[in-house]
Amino acid sequence: MLPPSDTDGYANYKLSQTVKGKTQALTISSHRLVADIFLPNFWKDKNRNQLQAHHLDHSKRNNYYRNLLFLPSNLHIIMNRVESMCIVIGDKAVPIVTPYDLLDEDITLDEIIALAQTRAKKRVTLDGYDIYTLKGMEIGFKFIKKPEKQSVLSTQN
Repeated sequence: MLPPSDTDGYANYKLSQTVKGKTQALTISSHRLVADIFLPNFWKDKNRNQLQAHHLDHSKRNNYYRNLLFLPSNLHIIMNRVESMCIVIGDKAVPIVTPYDLLDEDITLDEIIALAQTRAKKRVTLDGYDIYTLKGMEIGFKFIKKPEKQSVLSTQN
């Protein structure tokens, strides 16, 4: 195993072995390696090869298992727009580290993340979070602001 290389900001490991004179190589990202070893698969209808490892804090170098989440690609796209999440307790927005903290037998990870896609059902905004209600629980999302498009002014001589 070689030391990690940097490809697009991700730490990648190159594994290789030689069997009967033929070298077989495999490159795996460190976040995927951590996810495969430590993360549960909540998506019973999908095997791990159909899931993507998502960084909750959007830092490609933070591969702590509590910062990673296995997601199908459609939900991975949604979570790439979410900066942070909270749960409303009383009248306070209490930040949460991971959607895993919200799971119980009545609420699924799929339902929690799908809230971020259905912005039309927003109840209110609290401390910068858009608040949604799911089965009696109030969950908030702060969305990453899209960079404003800069207009190009043409100058004529």
